[in-house]
Amino acid sequence: MKKSILLLLILTAIFLISCQKFETVVDDTPDTPVDNQTTTAITKMSDLVISEDFDWSMIKTMDVEITIPNEANRQITRIFSLDRSKMYFNGYPEDNSNILKTRVTFPTYVENVLVEYGNGSNGIVVNIAGKQTSLIADLNSTIKSTWALHTTATQSIYKTTPSCDVDLSGTYGAISIEDGEIYCIAEGTTVTTGDITFNGGTLNVKGELIVNGKIKVQGNKGGYLYITSVGSINADQILFTHFDEFINYGTVTETSNGGPSVAADVLFENHGTMNCNGIVNQSEDFLNTGIMNVEGQFNNNGIGTNEGTIYVTGPNGHFNNTGNPSVKFYNYCAIYVEQHFNNNSKFYHYGYIEVDKKTNITGSGNTFFEMGKYSLVVTEDLQISGEVFGPDENGAKFKVAVETKLTGATNMTGYIQICDADGTIEVNNGTLGANVNFGCDLEIPSNDCNPGDEPPIDPPDPPDTETFEGTLAYEDLWPGKGDYDINDLVVEYDFDISKNAQEKVEHITASFMIRAFGATLHNGFGFTFPNVDPSDIVSVTGYDIASGSVYNMAANGTEIGASAATFIVVDDPYRVMTHPGVGIGVNTDPFAPYVSPVTLVLEIEFVPGAVTYSQLDIGSFNPFIVKDQDRGIEIHLPNYKNTELADVSHFGTWEDDTNPPDKYYLTQDNLPWGIHIPERFDYPVERQLILGAYYHFAEWAQGDGTVYADWYKDLPGYRNASVIY
Repeated sequence: MKKSILLLLILTAIFLISCQKFETVVDDTPDTPVDNQTTTAITKMSDLVISEDFDWSMIKTMDVEITIPNEANRQITRIFSLDRSKMYFNGYPEDNSNILKTRVTFPTYVENVLVEYGNGSNGIVVNIAGKQTSLIADLNSTIKSTWALHTTATQSIYKTTPSCDVDLSGTYGAISIEDGEIYCIAEGTTVTTGDITFNGGTLNVKGELIVNGKIKVQGNKGGYLYITSVGSINADQILFTHFDEFINYGTVTETSNGGPSVAADVLFENHGTMNCNGIVNQSEDFLNTGIMNVEGQFNNNGIGTNEGTIYVTGPNGHFNNTGNPSVKFYNYCAIYVEQHFNNNSKFYHYGYIEVDKKTNITGSGNTFFEMGKYSLVVTEDLQISGEVFGPDENGAKFKVAVETKLTGATNMTGYIQICDADGTIEVNNGTLGANVNFGCDLEIPSNDCNPGDEPPIDPPDPPDTETFEGTLAYEDLWPGKGDYDINDLVVEYDFDISKNAQEKVEHITASFMIRAFGATLHNGFGFTFPNVDPSDIVSVTGYDIASGSVYNMAANGTEIGASAATFIVVDDPYRVMTHPGVGIGVNTDPFAPYVSPVTLVLEIEFVPGAVTYSQLDIGSFNPFIVKDQDRGIEIHLPNYKNTELADVSHFGTWEDDTNPPDKYYLTQDNLPWGIHIPERFDYPVERQLILGAYYHFAEWAQGDGTVYADWYKDLPGYRNASVIY
């Protein structure tokens, strides 16, 4: 018996000497001093003071809620790093609504991300720094909000839908609507009439109205005409003289030659679609927030405001803002002109104007052309013989395709850039302020009104799928404390997730590169998807497990006995990577021959429709090693739970302080047996504490991850390259 006890003590001593190789930093001095280098006085892991709340995580998974445009054909939403080199998410709402809810994992050092919808024109930057747990964004809020955004409330006397005295249905001859009477056309009803004459009454159109004649007011008795969002009018002619109010939320088509003239006393509001052959505005209350299709001239002789889109087309398609100094036009969105744009009054431009031919700006004193920040005029030719005022900061631009003429009457002030396609200003006799320049480098951002104008750039092509990759590095002496060179097993992983438009996971290609193992133990490696049932998996291929191993695999390739889908990647790295015959393990001793890493690729097929992307929650995947072919001894990342196949009798033994359900795989001093780095990790050589390899590791750990969250990067003053493999 004494001999047996002595032999056991000798074997234990040999085991401890061979595995727990050292405790202090071997070399904490770089070969070449680095500017701003900060080194730590801590040379032992046991000297670290780690908070009980610190989870050692270098990733964070956030609840994402993104409001996207509410349209019939959903476009894809993406979340990128700011340089677009990494895509953290691309997909659609799971319920086909315009609210995208999911879970996305980011490196903890990332402070801002780029969220884009469709072609990216609605992209916004969202801050996710610190302890935030949610990413909330509204992609309906675009750069338009940075303009002098203007919203005019309706001035109508009817704030609610008027009640009806007479419901029209069928075909009529001429109709007269008397003072105080309210006529209605119900939704889904088609009415055909001759002339409609207002004698002070009201017509509310919810259905379809076809007028084979005129809509007019008798004398000066007034009238009120309303078209709801589901209503429409097609009339030969609409005479707006003496109307009190014309309010359109539906579709109105006026086919007369020459188009309507909006008189001075009319409240004219188009919130829907208005089609006409030319139009003259003399009103002081002219508002367009919808779409106006004007085949012919648009003449503003009153006060007009555009918050929607105006198309002025045809061989006579000119936009004219002319008349006396009281004439004003405010453009807050888009105007497209097929012929010429002419201004000889007050024009306030805060949006986008596109002119196929010439833009003429004339006049001075009481007439001018004022431009707001991010305003843009795109034109074939530009001639200025008047005053142009730009914003107080960069943002206003003329983009000229052919010819630019600035006559002697030109007076331009403020921040304005004139970009002529050939770089030549053909005539420049004007007076230009200090902040007027000729160039094309000013960026005008795009939004839902303005296509924008940005200098051509070649950004890096973003990845096609989400990026979820990183490195796992373990100590293998659990439940005994490790030696903290963090290289007993180093595995680099990359998940490529295929899913459909309903965010159902279809397939995962999971690549695992075994880069190094600085251990004498034959440790297996596997992982679980905690939120996925084994029955949700159709098949798994690509793993490397020898026959007769300690693993019992089901027909679909998941491990039997675990309630969550569990995958074994390799049973023994020594079997797939040949030991070079020198040193401990493989690729940790710089004096031993290098062995090419081995990559194992698991192809995981999911049951159709069984698992959504948010349910998968890829950031919660739970990797672990199985110690020295003993299936009952699992070693997980800190506070990651064991599978049902682990022997929990080891919990709380030696240096382990696991205390379910609150604490897993941490020592009493809250030190881990594994770390998860969200990118490629350059691990320490054999017999080198991670403290001596990475100068800010201690600060990060003792600071609860709030400082030097990127401690593992190759940045000046961050690492001692001489002790990194």
